[in-house]
Amino acid sequence: MLSRGLRLAAVVVMLATTPLRADEVSGAFGVSFGIPVPVAQLGAIASSVSPPAPFEWTVPEDAPTPLHPRWFSFTPTAVPRVLDGISGNFQVQLDADALPLRVVAQLVDACETKSEALAAILEQKYPRIAQTADEATGRWFGSEAARVGMYCSADRSHLVLDYVDVARYRKHEALTRDAYAVWQVSEAEAREAEALLLQEAEQQRQRAEAEEAERRRLADAAEAEQRRLEQEEAARVARRKLIEQIIVGSARRIDSVFGIRFRERFSEVASFTPDVAMPVTRAGMPPPFNAARFVIELDPDGVPIRIRATARVAKAIEVADQLGTALREKHGAPMKDLPRHRIFDVSGDYLVVKQLGDDELELVAINQTALQIQRRRLREAAARIEADRARRFEQETKGL
Repeated sequence: MLSRGLRLAAVVVMLATTPLRADEVSGAFGVSFGIPVPVAQLGAIASSVSPPAPFEWTVPEDAPTPLHPRWFSFTPTAVPRVLDGISGNFQVQLDADALPLRVVAQLVDACETKSEALAAILEQKYPRIAQTADEATGRWFGSEAARVGMYCSADRSHLVLDYVDVARYRKHEALTRDAYAVWQVSEAEAREAEALLLQEAEQQRQRAEAEEAERRRLADAAEAEQRRLEQEEAARVARRKLIEQIIVGSARRIDSVFGIRFRERFSEVASFTPDVAMPVTRAGMPPPFNAARFVIELDPDGVPIRIRATARVAKAIEVADQLGTALREKHGAPMKDLPRHRIFDVSGDYLVVKQLGDDELELVAINQTALQIQRRRLREAAARIEADRARRFEQETKGL
């Protein structure tokens, strides 16, 4: 009987020390892997928890929101008696189908008081997973398909129970990586397309600016050309008015210069010496001849041979050029055309514009017919004088 009793006691002891293994880690605190979590059981959106060992990849911050981990707080519907009186924070990570990937319980002030008891229970329920370097701060139980880890927070204020559906988590991570890679490609393509659109928009803007600049340039050029034409016309009108004020006649005939009739007797002087220049006054002449010196040469009948006006004016070369241009417009091209000396032939008579210095110019009108008669007369007079001198010389030297 004793030996039978001893054998019975041994069986009891063996039964008491043999672990009560579960087939797989299937979830915790009322959340089951492979089964969607009821919406009523979920609470507020919770902050992400670092990936569980041996997973290290985290979703990059620039990833779109649907790819980021979906963490929710929840109210546990099943809590072991060993955790009676322990407060905690319970979170669950869901995939796109609302299936749990991880269940994490952060138990307040339980690291020192509950870790050994919980470790003993977990070791009885699930196989212990060999500890690796990245698991040095915790203990893991379960299998390659699902596991639970137990570790303390860095400040040891919380004891963490971390349940992971490893197979689903691995698949979720792979899908997320692929989705992120696809998103990166699409983002790069979108950025490239946006860059092309921006480049095209910039090119269009530059073309529009160039077209607008060209339009303004053409408009400014047209306006400048219009102003130039108006200025040229105004200058032409002013030159024509000036010439008509000082020279009366047609394109092929000179009737009067500075109010002096060109082929009629000059009656404004009582007496004169033929062929000798004498000063005269002319009133009412336009600038630059309003203060000019006027000199006239008359033939024996008092008909003008030369009429000369000498005027002081700033930038005489410009004024001389204006007078030359005005005479060209009225009488045609000059027979002599130099910057400082221009001679115009008007049906045998001459108009001469000459620059004498930087601030002095003269305008000369020559009655060519009277000039030729004067030259013949002067030659005849010179011949008479020479004959008289020769005759006197002969008389004075007679008999020698």
